[in-house]
Amino acid sequence: MIGALTGAAAFAAYPQAGGFWTFLLVIAAEATADTLANSGRMVYTAAALPREDRVRTMAFNRAYLKVGFTIGSGLGAAALALDSRTGLLALVLANAAGLVLNAIFVARMPAVAPLPATTGPRPSPRGVLRDHPYTALAGLFGVLWLNATLFGEVIPLWAITMTDAPKPLLGALFALNTVMAVALQVRATRSADSIEGSTRLLRWAALASVAACPVVALTNSTHGWWTIGLLALSIVLVTTTELWMSGAQWYLQTEIPPPDQRGAYMGASKSVGGVSRMPEHCKRPTSFRAG
Repeated sequence: MIGALTGAAAFAAYPQAGGFWTFLLVIAAEATADTLANSGRMVYTAAALPREDRVRTMAFNRAYLKVGFTIGSGLGAAALALDSRTGLLALVLANAAGLVLNAIFVARMPAVAPLPATTGPRPSPRGVLRDHPYTALAGLFGVLWLNATLFGEVIPLWAITMTDAPKPLLGALFALNTVMAVALQVRATRSADSIEGSTRLLRWAALASVAACPVVALTNSTHGWWTIGLLALSIVLVTTTELWMSGAQWYLQTEIPPPDQRGAYMGASKSVGGVSRMPEHCKRPTSFRAG
């Protein structure tokens, strides 16, 4: 709830950010709010649902979120196409209002019974970082999630500058990602019901992401429908990576940590994963996803 309200305040403050430092403050607040909200949703879901329903429920959540992202991206693209400052500000403020509404719904959700504490002294949040196998796993996820950069930035930039694919094709490719996520996310998580199954999904996800790279590279030397077909295949591969990796991560992040320390472990995972992606963020160009 605090994450939703903080996010609402950050979006409401966007129109007032007229310089670099005020803009930096706003986006830092929004990023913090997003982390709070996402971590809270994950921990609440894990605590409120029986073990056998957790990953499946998170898969349904992701499918619904994908629909929302697509609608939001479409509205953002429409506002940009109209070149209307009023329209852009209306979208930002509408998003702030939506987050307030979200916080109201969250406040009405039922409380979860207290989780049983682990035996022995409770470690500090920093002590979680001493769980080296878990931090190594978090670093691995940080590397594997570079797949999102491949999908959101590398492939669009490559398609525009290095291939003969028509530019309107990009919208269809992103739509393909959404359709696959909505239709297949739940089914893709069926194997994420054990350590062995989740490990197998991670292995398949890594192989799919690796296979996508030479497919994208080939489009530099193809023409017409061959280029379009190979770009579509690359989107299928990176989306498959996303679906498998999400299911594996949901299981491992909710089942490995002690139940009463999931929040601390979630924070450690985000911190370690963020560090592993930091060099890439410092080098990457502006994202093509205007929404």
